[in-house]
Amino acid sequence: MKCKDCKHWQGTKYSEWADCYRIVRDLEPDLECCYLTNAHGTVTEYFTVPFDPHDIKYWNFNPIWKKLYDNLILAKLGVRMVEEVVDDVIYDQSMGERIGKLRLRYFQTHKEYECNGRRTEV
Repeated sequence: MKCKDCKHWQGTKYSEWADCYRIVRDLEPDLECCYLTNAHGTVTEYFTVPFDPHDIKYWNFNPIWKKLYDNLILAKLGVRMVEEVVDDVIYDQSMGERIGKLRLRYFQTHKEYECNGRRTEV
């Protein structure tokens, strides 16, 4: 399916490029093996798509996830990354909150891009 026809694509009929919160899975399938744990070591959440770039503040404490995400390679034609730094709530290791700088990476696809057919319906 082409992105312009996908109900999850963030663009309009006039957009050439738009955010895709699912493409991260195609770029790095191993992210799906990552999970978050609580202070007792119990798994609380597995990585899933759609992935909102603002959720990076929760996943940065998983070193495997962080390495995979930081090393994403945009080798696919029709996919690009847009980075921005914003003021947002960030967390420390003990989940203490503070306002700080958060580097966001938005992955965008071209309207003619075709995914691998692995989009999940929500």
